[in-house]
Amino acid sequence: MNRRRIYGLVVTLIGAGAIFFCLYVMQRLDLIRARVASTSSSFGNNPFASIAKGVANDKISQYDALVIGGLIIGSLLMVVGLWILFFGKKKNR
Repeated sequence: MNRRRIYGLVVTLIGAGAIFFCLYVMQRLDLIRARVASTSSSFGNNPFASIAKGVANDKISQYDALVIGGLIIGSLLMVVGLWILFFGKKKNR
């Protein structure tokens, strides 16, 4: 196995790791959103509970763009890594 294919394999694995990590973070964010919704619903029509729910949802939604960006970067790394792995040729010296 030449060095270029090893680089392709490493880049592919890094991309796959980034995708799985972002999917894990997305799952955790959904769990936190569900907890915030269930906690704030137990307070009834309290105006402070609705304000706290809004603030918490705003804080949680800050991470959505980062997760989506990580998914896109991970996908691009996987595509580039697979391209190098399968179509990367050794340079003629």
